[in-house]
Amino acid sequence: MDKNKLNDLAGRLQRGGKGAGVGLGFLAAAGGIVYGLYQSLYTVEGGHRSIIFNRIGGIQQDIFKEGLHFRVPWFQYPIIYDIRARPRKISSPTGSKDLQMVNISLRVLSRPDASMLPAIYRQLGTDYDERVLPSICNEVSIYFDHPVRAVVDFVLYSLVCFKMS
Repeated sequence: MDKNKLNDLAGRLQRGGKGAGVGLGFLAAAGGIVYGLYQSLYTVEGGHRSIIFNRIGGIQQDIFKEGLHFRVPWFQYPIIYDIRARPRKISSPTGSKDLQMVNISLRVLSRPDASMLPAIYRQLGTDYDERVLPSICNEVSIYFDHPVRAVVDFVLYSLVCFKMS
């Protein structure tokens, strides 16, 4: 009896099982579903915010806070911004009153306005601080001899630069 079962099993293996194709198809479909779910979720860490770029509609106005969020894979891409205050040291050469070149370094704490992230991305991109801060710091270093005026000009200039409507 055992010999008959072994011969029957050997015959099935040679012909190939009918369930193998169905099983591989089911496994491929399940793998595709898991991959799609994995690609549709993204996490925004603490101190960060995200906006969504949609291939069809462009930048969306929604701003997403910390946590786990859903996106449509292949159509939407999250753009994540760090909204914590970050220090940055910017050096620029400037002339003194006695016509000597002096290298002045400024330490600037900057962070983006979270409610303005879509406008910042549209006008400046993700490297907004690389584009805006050096010009502001150069203007401040020009007025280094007059500290009160430098602070007032810095505030006015930054309001003009970041006023994006």
